Amino acid sequence: MNQSANDFLTDECCQAGKGKRLCLVSDSRATVSPTADQFARWLVKDGWDVTLLDLAPFQMSASDKPYAVVLLAGAFQERNNYAPTQSLCAYHWLKENVSDVIIFQHGFGSGYFCCVAKELGLAFATTTLVAMADDPYFCWLEESRRFPSFDSFRTDSEIDYFERHTIAKADGLLITRSQTLDWMREAGWLVDGVRPALLGADAGQPIGKWLTQIKAKTKVPQNDVPFISVCVTASSNVRHLRELLVSLRDQTNYNFELIVVDPLEAQADIDAVRDEFLLAFGERSLLWIKRAGADVGLLRNEAAQRASGSYVYFLDEDDVVLPAAIEVLQNCLCFASVDILTAVAGKHTNCDNTITAVARFPAQAHPDKASIAVGWIYYGANIATGVAVNVVGNECSLFRKDVFLALGGFAPGAGDAGYRLLLDAVNRDYKIHVMPEVLAMNRRDKNGRILWNENRFKDDIATLAALANFLPVDLRSILLPFRSFNNERKTLTRFPQATQKDLNCVAMPPTAFAPSCIDANAIVRVVLCADDGFLKQASVALASLLCSMTSKIEVYLITTMGEANIARISAVAEHFGCALKVIAVDREREEKLPASTMWGKNSTAPYWRLWLPDYLPELDRVIYLDCDLIVRRDLMELWSFDLGTQFVAACRDPIGFDVPGLAQDCGGDYFNTGVLLINLAQWRKEQISAKALAVAADFEAQNYSYQFHEQSPLNKAINGRWTVISPTWNYNDDICNKAAYFNLDANDLAQISEDPAIYHFRTNKKPWFPDFPVGMPYGREYRVYEKLVSKLLGE
Repeated sequence: MNQSANDFLTDECCQAGKGKRLCLVSDSRATVSPTADQFARWLVKDGWDVTLLDLAPFQMSASDKPYAVVLLAGAFQERNNYAPTQSLCAYHWLKENVSDVIIFQHGFGSGYFCCVAKELGLAFATTTLVAMADDPYFCWLEESRRFPSFDSFRTDSEIDYFERHTIAKADGLLITRSQTLDWMREAGWLVDGVRPALLGADAGQPIGKWLTQIKAKTKVPQNDVPFISVCVTASSNVRHLRELLVSLRDQTNYNFELIVVDPLEAQADIDAVRDEFLLAFGERSLLWIKRAGADVGLLRNEAAQRASGSYVYFLDEDDVVLPAAIEVLQNCLCFASVDILTAVAGKHTNCDNTITAVARFPAQAHPDKASIAVGWIYYGANIATGVAVNVVGNECSLFRKDVFLALGGFAPGAGDAGYRLLLDAVNRDYKIHVMPEVLAMNRRDKNGRILWNENRFKDDIATLAALANFLPVDLRSILLPFRSFNNERKTLTRFPQATQKDLNCVAMPPTAFAPSCIDANAIVRVVLCADDGFLKQASVALASLLCSMTSKIEVYLITTMGEANIARISAVAEHFGCALKVIAVDREREEKLPASTMWGKNSTAPYWRLWLPDYLPELDRVIYLDCDLIVRRDLMELWSFDLGTQFVAACRDPIGFDVPGLAQDCGGDYFNTGVLLINLAQWRKEQISAKALAVAADFEAQNYSYQFHEQSPLNKAINGRWTVISPTWNYNDDICNKAAYFNLDANDLAQISEDPAIYHFRTNKKPWFPDFPVGMPYGREYRVYEKLVSKLLGE
């Protein structure tokens, strides 16, 4: 039941706040009753020592005011007025100017960072934080018959996020009308954990006694001090690396270990740095690993796997951490159980890229700098805004080690891998916090809160892939506005009326056709087929698969390899925490198969996939992958397609229409067999293996020109009973000019080409061939895995 301020109107309560300090955070421009001035005067009358922290960009007349006034905009340099900056500045002023009670009134979302700081034990241990939610922003939008426009959506969703989370974390709640509380509950706000009071009809009555009865949620350490493994990846600048290591050496708390992964070739200058800091840290607390030429994401993953701490904290070599950074992190972990903890990033005085500071704070923790400049403000798990800009955090974050490993680590080759990893963590309901303190100064930054890639369409759509497992199919059309972004004009415009093809093929890349509902607990089962001659290629495909998977996975290998090579490829799987399930090929069956010499390789291996229903009798479905490909995204979405009574889900192969009569001879359409989601149960029931092998024998007898191993026989045996999937699951540049064949326009296919889920080297241009063209798409990405695999195979 709501408590009314009128319940406390006794004679003795008029001095309830006597001698106590109260800060009212409000906007003096607001016309909603009560105004900031009215409310401040009532509080003074009630005995409080009141300071008004004014959110307005200019100060109203200060004459004849019985309370102090501080202009927030005047307290910090280069401050702008968007919600995260406003809340961050309010926190930094309030923590230095201690109050017994803080009330966030007009613009009550400005209390967000204060509430986060209190939860993390950073400040306000004995301060009561109260939100006065007289007019929630989205409530006002509804009553005004307004809907967030494309131009204002980012700001609107930020304000809503800050308001909702301020209410959920505050010690107390004041409202001016009971309908507000009803609206909050209907909107799903977490209001049951706070004690609301209704400011009565005569709002001039004192509320001081109520405020004194709202006790601050005192924060005390709940956990033991954790041991942290700091993981650093070096690249090319030895001077920067040394400055970072010096800042770690000079930490106020030394209860951590340091792991440096050095991808450089052996050279005197970096070896000298290594020797210097091995002496400074000691071998017990510094592990230096050399991995020449490896991908940064893979280096970070390796550092995490080698870490002995329960938490891993990632830093880039061009960062400099403030002296108390590790101590602050450990203290926060003692107060709050979090899975991921990141922080607001500061701008290094020697920043390589010019950024406009949105605020500057005094730098007590870093005396050699006059102030700390902040540009791009992260604030947490806001999915609504996160699909447009990165507000979640960056890769220089602290992860609980088991959570990081469960997420699958950083994807290789992606500049925004940290952002996508954090967004995926939010989707999986891991606890993530962004502390409103600067822990590290970055030399590199971006100009504003944008994504990494210059192609906004690619970034927006790629980001949405992290939401695919959680968004019902019927709601995917709400993502269509992102497709309307015009990179030339840098504006958002309304998307024209969508066709069914748009809804199915564009709203939710990377797949062009909506899958069934995804079971987040499902196990994706993948099979590879390879002989001794394909050990290296199979290992590369396997490494790319395991690096890209965040879902649970089982991997099967159908092979004729000898024991030594089976042990080597199994070691590759074990490196990524996967136990490879090996199944030996039936030699008697193999002898009856035709050996193909396509691409200079004499092998029966392409036909082994036809026997998968027999080799995997306990399974009803499996994903088959060729070994001449790299997997670049989690396969859970592909795994979740509803096959019904279809035999496979596959990607079209344009060769079916390039060769006259080929598609027509195979049921009217033609698929590539390099990536298949196979309905093993239906396949067994209708004996597809036997039918396909019979067709293959007939083709051999007729010297059929376009057999392509088992591909044409399997197409003919299935005879059109297969589900078409997006070319993102089996992409190669030979299809880049054939958008019409996939029922896509050229722009759609171009977007898929920039970030396919699987890239298949399915022509005669193989990255292990000596004549593989320099600059061929995804060749460099293949080389990254190839170098890693070479080391794991002992080559």
